[in-house]
Amino acid sequence: MGVVVGNRLEGEIEGYTRDIKRLRVLADECKEDAAGSLLAKIDYLTQAYGLMGRVTAFLKLEYRKAYNKRKRVFAETKRDTPRGDKGNAALLKTLDLMDQETEAEHRWDIWDAESEYIKEELFRLHLLARNDTAMMRFGGAGL
Repeated sequence: MGVVVGNRLEGEIEGYTRDIKRLRVLADECKEDAAGSLLAKIDYLTQAYGLMGRVTAFLKLEYRKAYNKRKRVFAETKRDTPRGDKGNAALLKTLDLMDQETEAEHRWDIWDAESEYIKEELFRLHLLARNDTAMMRFGGAGL
């Protein structure tokens, strides 16, 4: 994706999420009992899975940035506090940052779990397509 200039990457992520939703709707409309429809569903979900990887990577980056910011502010506050309980002062300074970090991690976890679900669904559909192909080729229930 290259160098990020301004909010360009965030705009791309919004486009990816729209495309993922569209592809998921198209995949849900496909029947699994017809070979052509099954292959179309696999194609739609494969495209969605690829885009989900990009969204997940972006959200992981956002989480890492939030984590690093919290750690940096904690260390700077601890360093700059003249006297008293430096650790407590630093902790109080980072409470809101901890909440932001938790929200970023939660968004990342949701997309990561959904991506894992799509991967497992694609595996299931590939097995189904392989089984259907074998049934057609060898023509029987003896498999």
